[in-house]
Amino acid sequence: MKYKLSGTLTQKIYMKFVMKNIFFASIVVFVILEIYAIYSQSIVGLVFGIAAPLIFIGLIIGG
Repeated sequence: MKYKLSGTLTQKIYMKFVMKNIFFASIVVFVILEIYAIYSQSIVGLVFGIAAPLIFIGLIIGG
C-alpha cells in the first residue's frame, strides 16, 4: 500500500488516519522493546528496540 498524494478528500483523510495509527503502533513497539532491553540488559534488545519500528514503518509504507 503506497501513500498517494492524489485522490478524493475521503481517501486523504483515510490515509492520514492509517499513517497516524502506524506511527503510534511503532511507538508502542519501540517502548515495549526498550523496556525489555533495560530489563534484560541486553544489547540485542536495544538494537531490536530501535530497528523494529523502523522496519515496521518501512514495510507498511514501502509494501
